[in-house]
Amino acid sequence: MNHATTYRGSWANYDERRVCVPIDTTDVDNFDPQKVPTISQLLEELDNETSDAEGKKLKDYKRTSLNGSIQVFEKFLKKLENSWKGKLLEQSDMKREF
Repeated sequence: MNHATTYRGSWANYDERRVCVPIDTTDVDNFDPQKVPTISQLLEELDNETSDAEGKKLKDYKRTSLNGSIQVFEKFLKKLENSWKGKLLEQSDMKREF
């Protein structure tokens, strides 16, 4: 097997490949991998200029089908941040550092 050929071949079809997205673990049964956007789909979405109701330009990720996936990731990060805050408070209580 020629790995260089395989590697180059994978780049030849990059626009047909789906991007990696986070999955909402509370809603796994409704995740459809075929609905994950492809690179070419994202590029097309970025080519379309979009503004919000007030005429302000939207951030790039908000203009694409990745917006929902980014919200899932931000929700995960928020939970992680809150769990660390709780652990830090617990540690300071144990050390009696107020």
